[in-house]
Amino acid sequence: MSVERRVVTIDGPSGAGKSTLARMLARRLGFRYLDTGAMYRAVALLAQMEGPDISDGGLQRILDEFSIRFVTGEGGGERTIVVDRDVTDDIRRPDITARSSELSGDLRVRKRMTELQREFGKRESLVAEGRDMGTVVFPDARAKFFLVADEKERARRRCLELRGAGERLSESEVLDQLQQRDQRDRSREAAPLRPAPDAVIVDSTHRTQESVLAEVLRILKNKIPELEF
Repeated sequence: MSVERRVVTIDGPSGAGKSTLARMLARRLGFRYLDTGAMYRAVALLAQMEGPDISDGGLQRILDEFSIRFVTGEGGGERTIVVDRDVTDDIRRPDITARSSELSGDLRVRKRMTELQREFGKRESLVAEGRDMGTVVFPDARAKFFLVADEKERARRRCLELRGAGERLSESEVLDQLQQRDQRDRSREAAPLRPAPDAVIVDSTHRTQESVLAEVLRILKNKIPELEF
C-alpha cells in the first residue's frame, strides 16, 4: 500500500477532541498514532531551555540535532523521547504550550517537522493528528478529517484537562487562550489552520468520543473499502 493510502489525517483546533479520536482510531485500525503536536512542543521545550531570547543560530542547531521517538510506557501509555530523554510530562506545561504556538509559525521549524513527519509515514501506517496534516504534510492521504467543536465546549474540555494536571484556570481564561491561539494558527503564513478541500468536517460538540469514532469509521469504510477493522 502506498504512503497516501496508509495515512489517515485528523486536523482541527485545540479542544475539539482530535487527539483522543486519533488515538482511538489508531488502535482500531492497528496504525501508529502520530502526535505531531508533541513534536512542536518538544522543539519548544529545547528552545525554552536555551532561554527566552534564543538566537537564530541556536534554534537552527536545535532543529539540526533534533530527534524524537514515541514508545510505549510501563502502563501502556505513549511516552515521548527526545534525544534519549523522556519529555512526556514536560512538554505539556502551559509555558511550553504557549512557546510551541509561537514557534509553529517559524518556517524553519515547520520545514523540519514536516520532513520528520513524512519519514514516519514512510515507515509505517499512521493516524496523523495535527493542524496541517491534510493540507501540507500528507496532501495525498485518501482519508482526511477536520474535527471542530463549539468554542465554549472546547474551553470546557480543555479546562478539565488542565485541572486534571493540577492547573487552576477558569473557563473564561481558557476560552481566551483558545481564541488567541486559533487566531495565530489561522492567520500565520506557514501552513495556516484550515481544512483540506477534500477533508470531511466532523463536529464533536456535545457528542461522546464513541459516537464520533463510529462516524469516522463509517466514512473510512466508504473511502477505503479494503481497510479492515
